[in-house]
Amino acid sequence: MKGGSITPPLLQKILEETYYEDKPLPNIDGYQLDEQLSKLSKISGLMTCLVYVKDKQVYVGIRGTNTETYKGVSAGDWLNNAVLGVSLTAYKQTDRYKKARSTLVQVIKKYKGYNIDILGHSQSGMIVHLLMTEFKGKIKNAIGVNPAFKDTKINNDEYVIRSTADVVSALAVPSKMLNNILYPGFSKKHLIEIKA
Repeated sequence: MKGGSITPPLLQKILEETYYEDKPLPNIDGYQLDEQLSKLSKISGLMTCLVYVKDKQVYVGIRGTNTETYKGVSAGDWLNNAVLGVSLTAYKQTDRYKKARSTLVQVIKKYKGYNIDILGHSQSGMIVHLLMTEFKGKIKNAIGVNPAFKDTKINNDEYVIRSTADVVSALAVPSKMLNNILYPGFSKKHLIEIKA
């Protein structure tokens, strides 16, 4: 698989780092961690967003559902998934979404004139979609890997990478069919499916 805005190994490494409870890597392939902005995203002691910068490129990696027990919080992040299943409006009121949005606002402010890409997996794939919709024109690309979608229309600068066996991201498939009809060639670039 060949990447465009980001290479597949770099995408994978940044998203993997968002899940680690220990201190994130300060440097990934020359991209420096912006610790100050990343720390803005802390919930229960865990950073939920990592901001990496090199030259005029910024990547904001947003962690998917945390399944670990950390500092006495046991799988509390699954409650956000339940809220997402019920209502997008209610989901935007969760600390998880608010922290990601607040961090992105600070990234846009600090890195004006930079290319900003946001990256997410699973639950954060939906966060990436919602933020891309709200901040269109300020974010260059949004990339969701196996995103948890619900009634979602993929934006022009949004890319979905999903495994054909992933049930969480299966709701992206109807969007692919609709986009195929309305925008020929759209899904070849915007919805990449990897055979399970």
